[in-house]
Amino acid sequence: MSNFDTTHRQMDGSRFSKIVSETLRAAGWFPGRRVPTDNWRQRLEADSFRSSEVAVDALAEFGGLQIRQRGAGITMARESIDLDPCLALGERDRFLQFEGLIGRGLFPLGEGGGGHFFIAMSDEGAVFGVADGIVQLGATIEEALTNLILGIRGVAIR
Repeated sequence: MSNFDTTHRQMDGSRFSKIVSETLRAAGWFPGRRVPTDNWRQRLEADSFRSSEVAVDALAEFGGLQIRQRGAGITMARESIDLDPCLALGERDRFLQFEGLIGRGLFPLGEGGGGHFFIAMSDEGAVFGVADGIVQLGATIEEALTNLILGIRGVAIR
């Protein structure tokens, strides 16, 4: 979890800080949200992606959200997030390249930065930004969303 989020947690112990929760809620998220994932999963599996339970779970809660934001963040600009995994259709080769580098499977969750990078989840639940390189955005979907919403730079994988 980012240091910022840990020190700015809501007093009620919720998963997200107040600003992150407000941003997610403005995009249509709410605690307990569940949306169907079968269409996304089937389309991506037909394109040779392999889904995992943790990725499908993340999509059930956050899939379809469009977070429109911009401006200065903590260590990088805050950019828009589009949690539509089918935006990665046709990009399986790019994901394969980075799966070999990190030694884990990746399943798309959507795009960030106005389409400048894909957001993907490993089989273990870590979240990555995939473009010409790969960056770990967070160890969990909560940490990754927090970092993206607050503008906290991920860790580059070499």
